[in-house]
Amino acid sequence: MNYNFITINDDVYPECLKEISNPPLKLYYKGNLDLLKEERLIAVVGTRNPSSYGKLCCEYMVKKMTSANITVVSGFAKGIDSIAHKTSLLTDGKTIAVIASGLDIVYPASNLSLYREIEEKGLILSEYEAGVKPFKSNFPQRNRIIAGLSKGTIVVESKNRGGSLITADLALEFNRDVYAVPGDVFSEYSKGCNNLIRDSRAKSLSNINELLEDYSWEIKRKK
Repeated sequence: MNYNFITINDDVYPECLKEISNPPLKLYYKGNLDLLKEERLIAVVGTRNPSSYGKLCCEYMVKKMTSANITVVSGFAKGIDSIAHKTSLLTDGKTIAVIASGLDIVYPASNLSLYREIEEKGLILSEYEAGVKPFKSNFPQRNRIIAGLSKGTIVVESKNRGGSLITADLALEFNRDVYAVPGDVFSEYSKGCNNLIRDSRAKSLSNINELLEDYSWEIKRKK
């Protein structure tokens, strides 16, 4: 099966991705490619096993982002990624999913209905051709695209190690902003965020207005 794709030489290819180390030479896609033209692209990432606090924070942040016409970029994984995509869609927002397999493979399979909804209302991207399975090594590669597409990355909830921290590291490497939602000091799932803040590698984020102020973005309602 053939899928539409763009190359690094195409006009529609995002300039921000050209700035990163090892940019993808080709991006396969399903959905609305015009979302790549959006100015307000912010990544939302986090643990695959969020606490109730993490879920609430993610839903709260994404609802506020949608109301400010911010496009949510994430990695389609279980947990925070899926909550971010779903919340954006539920509030008539814009979302981009960057996946770690070919477009013909839905991973996780439990996200099939979400995949179809993003395909219809948002954008799905992959640098992998059809048939490529979601190998473990693909995920850090996917994360560089998430970080590279986005002006900033929000880590909602994370242990002290994990894919979302890889995305944060890549965002810093690409000179992009990183935000972390402060969490419960007794929770394993907040250690990553709390340590990012402690080490001054991320800005503490408890209100999307703080992010809007950083970028001098007015509260622009979605169209």
